Amino acid sequence: MRSYLDVIGRGGEAESEALRWVCAAMAWLLAERLPGSGQWDPYDWVDAISPGEATVLSPDELQVDGLAIWCKVNDGEWWEPFSGRMRLLESGDQLLGYELKFGDTAWGFGKVGYGSHPRGWNWSRPENWVFKFAQGVYVTGTVDRS
Repeated sequence: MRSYLDVIGRGGEAESEALRWVCAAMAWLLAERLPGSGQWDPYDWVDAISPGEATVLSPDELQVDGLAIWCKVNDGEWWEPFSGRMRLLESGDQLLGYELKFGDTAWGFGKVGYGSHPRGWNWSRPENWVFKFAQGVYVTGTVDRS
């Protein structure tokens, strides 16, 4: 994340590559948290986060809104809305906290197939998320150990 924050605004391949690594880290973290939720099949997996928008909230905080691509064993790949926020220690790379939100309860989960998603889809933040995970101190300044 620090690499992305250091190159933001420059555009080009360096910025795109750094954002890909941020999304890979968010996908990994989401994949780590889902099995403990009680609603996730242990044979399913998170494939990637496709960013729609990355917003720098402060010099040490980043929010990524977009789509999570996940796979259901023997049932293909799916798109779900995703929003993630991360905050780093001001003077380094240590993660102070995060918030991850995944899936829209109004749509239902696993309804939009990966290959059927329309181009130019207008992402909007769901009112209610299927999964929400937070830990540490993140953007709002709250502490959540869930």
